[in-house]
Amino acid sequence: MANMILETGCFRTECGQESVPSGPGALLISEKTTRKRGKLPIVFFCVLQHAPQDAGKLWRDWFRERALACCERGGAESCVDRVQADFAAYFAEHITEHIAKHSERLSTDLEQCGAVSLAALFVMGEECFFAWQGSVDIRLFNELFGKVHMKRLAPRSETLCCRRARLEPGVGVLLGGEAFFDCLPEPLLKECLAVGGGGGENRTARRLTEAAREAQRRGAACFAAAMVATRPEQHEEFRELLEREGFRNAALVGSGAFGRVYRVRKRLGGQFFACKLAEGPRARALLRREAGLQESLEHPLFARYAGVAEGENNTALFMEYVRGRDLDGILRRGPLPRKRAADIAGQLAEGLLYLHEREDPVVYRDLKPGNIRVDGRGRVKLLDLGCACSLTEAEYTKAGSRGYAAPEQLDGETGPGEGAEAAYRTPCGISRVQCGTYSDIYAWGRVLEAMLGGRHNAPSLAPLIEKCTREDPGQRLWSMREVLRELNAVRP
Repeated sequence: MANMILETGCFRTECGQESVPSGPGALLISEKTTRKRGKLPIVFFCVLQHAPQDAGKLWRDWFRERALACCERGGAESCVDRVQADFAAYFAEHITEHIAKHSERLSTDLEQCGAVSLAALFVMGEECFFAWQGSVDIRLFNELFGKVHMKRLAPRSETLCCRRARLEPGVGVLLGGEAFFDCLPEPLLKECLAVGGGGGENRTARRLTEAAREAQRRGAACFAAAMVATRPEQHEEFRELLEREGFRNAALVGSGAFGRVYRVRKRLGGQFFACKLAEGPRARALLRREAGLQESLEHPLFARYAGVAEGENNTALFMEYVRGRDLDGILRRGPLPRKRAADIAGQLAEGLLYLHEREDPVVYRDLKPGNIRVDGRGRVKLLDLGCACSLTEAEYTKAGSRGYAAPEQLDGETGPGEGAEAAYRTPCGISRVQCGTYSDIYAWGRVLEAMLGGRHNAPSLAPLIEKCTREDPGQRLWSMREVLRELNAVRP
């Protein structure tokens, strides 16, 4: 949690106050503390809809007497596992019995407003679990490339369900009745996740209160809501570095093993740029190498280089901000039509050909849908050159993503046969190299296959995919020029 800020907020309408004897309404149990050893924040939210008012005391007693006892020893992950198990047991032993005792008194109200519903969230450090039953909703939201995306985590269930999760910087979790989510404007959610700011006040609680009041104005008279928002801690050096380079309004849009990516805005002109930030000696060295390659590229498939800046503990690479959608997000809706898939594959092949036929050939090494962005006009950009390396480099390391990377790229046990050209050998002349341009050809075939939903969906393209994705690198097509020629011959 050293590099992550966690903020919480909660709200309940007046009819949810325990002092109001008007029958079942909306209850919110909110408990926070810190585990002394390790200084990990502990947060528990529980939203109850149509439950008896004194059910709140039961959950508070559970948190203070049982949940905290589970957190006294062990790491956060094992502690949360124990708390989750105890939560389910307590619900079965006490809450269901308590609700049953009150069922006769509540029957009239329940006929009008529905059965008892529950949504709960327990957070310890970055580890958490969430539980739900009934109609109360749990949603996860994050901001990606300027747009807030929201996902429902809790499908309606008549029985208690529990799931484990890990919170990452730049995400938020919301608990509340379904009507409440209609009152959450995108700018409010963006501000909760934005890096920096806050002025010492918990902006999440402040913004949630504003949304709740709007919900009341729209007639949502009986509800409770809670929010947990996380964001990366913006170090003073990063703020100074942005100021020095003339940028502002950093918003996290992605993160990886070696750094985070922000969207930043130029003070003069207001143009958006992407900023990749690295900390630590190894990550900074890799980013400097990536910056050198980015600066040397002049091809529409790759984002334009805009500069690099050095701080005492940070290195920042600025480049063109690419709008559009990641290909993996597009493919979640289903396969692409053959013509569109072939068009995207053609653009990728032309860009990879440019890398492979440079004076100092470069292997991309991490071609996958998550690194491919497509804009509204169908133009493609290939993102993240962090794994790219020159064929003349003496050191080869494992890189790539399983499912798309070639076997020799991950395992390092196979390479082209003795007839391979010198360009595919290591600087020492060894033929059993870890990867080469033929590895990008393999990944290209896998991406095309993924776009089609399987080679069986496009018989005209199936032979090309098969030639690109053979296990033995020596049996694949040897160049992207060959790939392009065969693709154009069968393109729909």
